[in-house]
Amino acid sequence: MTLTPSALTHRLLLTLTLPVRAQSLVERVSVRTLVAAATDSGLSHQVELVLGRQLGQAGDLQLTKVATVVLDAPLQPMQPAQGGASILVLIYLDWREPRMMSSAQLAALQVLLHGYFSRGLASEWEKIVPDSPLVMRLSVSRLELKLDLKGHDWGQEACVHYVVQTDVEKGWMGEIEAWYDKEHMPGLAAVPGCRSAQRLINHDSGPRSYACYDLASADVLTSTPWMAVRGTAWSSMARPHFVNPQRWVMRKL
Repeated sequence: MTLTPSALTHRLLLTLTLPVRAQSLVERVSVRTLVAAATDSGLSHQVELVLGRQLGQAGDLQLTKVATVVLDAPLQPMQPAQGGASILVLIYLDWREPRMMSSAQLAALQVLLHGYFSRGLASEWEKIVPDSPLVMRLSVSRLELKLDLKGHDWGQEACVHYVVQTDVEKGWMGEIEAWYDKEHMPGLAAVPGCRSAQRLINHDSGPRSYACYDLASADVLTSTPWMAVRGTAWSSMARPHFVNPQRWVMRKL
């Protein structure tokens, strides 16, 4: 996709890709702990310099979610000892108030955060695989919030984070957005076991349409009410116009 020069940003999406053997590392050295330690490490001040704005003590940029899943696709380049699969970790950092961010700020922030997470995870990785360096990828994307719905079970604990990303066939974006906003997401949000449903626009990496749901369990995805919403006539008309769809059923950390 084409990088947007300047974009309204409600959320920063950090996507970490790690070797599958880092599963225990992700569990033991929680990403939440790394983010929480950012102030003590001086990271917050460096972020302020990159963004050209002081972060307020009230928490202008707040960690709201971390989720992980094991992928079948290999991480390249991959050391033979690290295996063929990889772990995907999503980190959401939400602005208290949306703000415009430039692509130059985004690029500088990505370099800064890659270094921070590499250093934070490397020492623990050496305890797991002392004879091989940690291979890690990190991308940062600006997400613009378009729809934010409280689910049937809003406020209860969610164990699963479900993400659907897709581009849309040329000329169909308006129809797909109307389907999402008027039928699909309100219908899924009302399903028992759904805590929340959001639709966002990804201005940077990956497919442009980004929909995500917090769920009580993965069983919600195959429940009768959920499948009924997915099986409407409008859904059957809209879904064939998805381009390069990606779906992740992730465990919240």
